[in-house]
Amino acid sequence: MMRSLLLFFCLISSTLVIAQDIDYTLFKSGLVLKNGNNCEAAIKDFSTFLYLYPKEHPAAYYYRGYCYLNTKQYENAIADFESLSELTINDADGPFGKGRVYYAQGKYQEAAVAFSDALGRDPFYAHAYNDRGMSRCYLGEFQGAYTDFQNAIRYDSTFAMAYNNAGAAQYFNQDIENPSEADLNNAKQLFQKAIELQPGLLLAYRNKGAMHYFLKEYDAAIMHLDTVIKYRPNDHSALFYKGVVLASKGNTAEAEQHFLRVTELKPEYPFAFEELGNLAKTADNYNESKQMYLRAQAAKNESTSLYDGLMEYRIALLEAQRGNLNTCLSRLKAAYKQDVFTDKRVFKDFKSAPELKPFRQEKKMKKFAKKAAKGTKNNKFVNMELLWFRMRR
Repeated sequence: MMRSLLLFFCLISSTLVIAQDIDYTLFKSGLVLKNGNNCEAAIKDFSTFLYLYPKEHPAAYYYRGYCYLNTKQYENAIADFESLSELTINDADGPFGKGRVYYAQGKYQEAAVAFSDALGRDPFYAHAYNDRGMSRCYLGEFQGAYTDFQNAIRYDSTFAMAYNNAGAAQYFNQDIENPSEADLNNAKQLFQKAIELQPGLLLAYRNKGAMHYFLKEYDAAIMHLDTVIKYRPNDHSALFYKGVVLASKGNTAEAEQHFLRVTELKPEYPFAFEELGNLAKTADNYNESKQMYLRAQAAKNESTSLYDGLMEYRIALLEAQRGNLNTCLSRLKAAYKQDVFTDKRVFKDFKSAPELKPFRQEKKMKKFAKKAAKGTKNNKFVNMELLWFRMRR
């Protein structure tokens, strides 16, 4: 990191008076080991060096902190970056490193605070803006995130990932059930800028492909996704999104092959099972569809009640399609218990779902609909845990 090199040389010059008394052998060997990805051994050398010189050369805290971060020793990493912050009170690397540790732990509010501290020390620090923007995305603060990414671009116009992230924030900072064409096109342009600056940034190709998909520019979407797949044939996300585009084009068999490939590559990725369930439902294959929705529930890495509830809702519609009112209501109630109907899009879909039309006037269904309508509706599924969510093609 260029900033770290500058820090290193500045620290050497600022301690020139005592530099002659410092033996840098262990510090240098620690750097070699770190650069060789041997972080555990590097930690030992940095630790011995810091035992001998606890304040004379703060850069050792910086490098040992990142070694601790890379080996998931988060508390030790925090302690090192706090020491670095205290010894270099005008430099941003200490609080920035602390923010990176919190971010790695999923503590996004703490991360945002730490990145803000870094920006308080260096208001032109593009990477701190970018990383605070990422933290804000996870907190659902998309407008603030978009502003952060724009500031990252402002202070580093060559920062390709910041353009990519700004495009993502642009997309999410709206009613994504009815995204505006202007927002989609603006996001598409930001992804294109990222690609121009860093042609190997495959994430930007994938994201631009998604914007083409939402704009119903299916051939362009496939072209961008194929670029990712060309260089990463096992990229499950690109294969999944291509399957979605193919399904939207009516290429059901090819879409199914893509989703099945995803389930082979990443069995814990629930969305491929969900889409296979949707395809089977469209084909009126009840047993296959239900099995896929249940597999989607079981596939998750972590328990996510909202997603479990969404699959209950999917199965409820499946039961309604077969004319099973009581089973449908049972599934709807299970979905309700997991707060699914507080999401704007799920509730909107529930109100208009054609599968439920034959039962709208049934007393039991009317009673449930009244219950589901209560409470504030929001975009609960605009959540990084889910990554992919939509109701209907």
